[in-house]
Parts: sequence; structure tokens; C-alpha cells
Amino acid sequence: ETLGCPVHPVPVDGFFEVGLTGAAVRHTLDRLTQLATAHDLPLIHAEALYCGRIGLFLKERDPGFRLVFDCHGASPEEERLSGAHASRVAAMEAWERRVLVGSDFNVFVSDAMRAFYRERYDLPDTPHAIVPCGVTDERFPRVGARCALPLPSGRRILVYLGTLAAWQCGEE
Repeated sequence: ETLGCPVHPVPVDGFFEVGLTGAAVRHTLDRLTQLATAHDLPLIHAEALYCGRIGLFLKERDPGFRLVFDCHGASPEEERLSGAHASRVAAMEAWERRVLVGSDFNVFVSDAMRAFYRERYDLPDTPHAIVPCGVTDERFPRVGARCALPLPSGRRILVYLGTLAAWQCGEE
């Protein structure tokens, strides 16, 4: 109601399992297919790798779907920094490649990120877009800029908005 649009939560059993299969999430795929068909939505927008896997299962099941993979992080590196076992990191690399190659359109945060993936996985020239993160010099003042808030004289204040997940490198 707050969003002003219909929302249909669809649970996914085993969402984080590395060995996830389309058969294991058949009921989820059935429900998503029903919703997409009922609302004439042939485009699947999957943000991040775990959602990208579900989107890829939908596309493999029904090639009429078009998959957009919105890749705003390197999942295997995030797993590695979180202390995951090497086999999980390798599995996430395989998934990442599979989703990037299997999508119809990829979204990256920078040209450097796109170049990283193209080199790492020898990606084909899939249509893509660069959508930078929202933190830009135009939208946020530079370090040292005057602040409208009353601050103690001569003191700097650091504001961090994000998670403390390992891949955010909070210790650094």
C-alpha cells in the first residue's frame, strides 16, 4: 500500500545454496511464471547473483523471458572476504559466469567493472548499461566542503551509510 503498487512476495527455498537447481525451486518458478504471465511481464530484472540464478532458471525454463542481470558486486570476492571455503568461492565464480553469459542485458556500475568481467570470463559482447552508484561529486559535497550543520570547530566527521559486511572492508 505504501509503495502504491502491487507487491507479490515469492519465497525461495535454498536461496543461498551453491548447488541450487531449477527443480529445487520449481514451485517458486511456477509462481513467478504465473505472475509474469498474468501481468504481461516478459522482462526479469535480477539484482545481484543470487537473484540472477533464479532469473536464469526462469529464462531456461521459458526462453520467451528476457533476463537483465544487475551486477553491482563481485560475489565470489564477497564470499572470499567473508571467509567462505574455496569450493564455495569456485562455485560462485561458476554461477557468476553462467548468469553473465546467460543474460540478455547486463548492468554494471562502471566501465572498469565491465572490463573486469569481460576479461575474467571472456564474456561475449552482451548488450549492457553502465549505471554508476548514487554517490557522485555532483550530488554530494567533497571532503572539506563546508557543512550546514553546526559542527565542533576543527573536527571532521565521517558518515558511513552501508553494511558492515566483510566485503565493505570496514576494517580499512
